[in-house]
Amino acid sequence: MALVCDESTDSANFKQLIVYGRYVNGKGLIQTRFLELERLGDGTAGTIEQAMQLVVDEWQLPWIKVCAFGSDGASVMTGVNSGIAKRLKGKNGF
Repeated sequence: MALVCDESTDSANFKQLIVYGRYVNGKGLIQTRFLELERLGDGTAGTIEQAMQLVVDEWQLPWIKVCAFGSDGASVMTGVNSGIAKRLKGKNGF
């Protein structure tokens, strides 16, 4: 399972995180499925990580099965010190 996400701000200045899951189905085909659109308090790595954890918990996805992460490359997502990718590496199995 790969988690793919992006955050944005809508016209009312609400920050949101969209999360997709990409996986291989029972027939060996790659599928992408919309999982959630989570509202964020702010766009910091901490709140994005919390929102992703809510999605993983709601869909009952074990972190051990998450093997990839995709984003738009923004520093909050890929920063080497405290970006989401760095934070997810600390999760079990990632």
